[in-house]
Amino acid sequence: MNTARRKEIARIIDLIAKIKDDFEDARDSVETVASEERDYYDNMSPNLQGGDKGTAANDAADDLDEAHRALSDLDLDDVITRLDNAKGEQ
Repeated sequence: MNTARRKEIARIIDLIAKIKDDFEDARDSVETVASEERDYYDNMSPNLQGGDKGTAANDAADDLDEAHRALSDLDLDDVITRLDNAKGEQ
């Protein structure tokens, strides 16, 4: 690999490292909101759960759970390691 590509990979690694903490905070926040929405739905009376409000809360909780799963599947440490491996020795 030439020097220019190694430098570009190093730049990309730096960018990912900078966003990693913010990404993890966002993932954790999605998990918290999903849990709160699920609790909101679970604490509704059965009549409300079966109505529009309950359906919307349940759907929102499901979507938030899926969003959290998708965010959890993304392993930025693995991405950085693979990029570093691709970059190889300088």
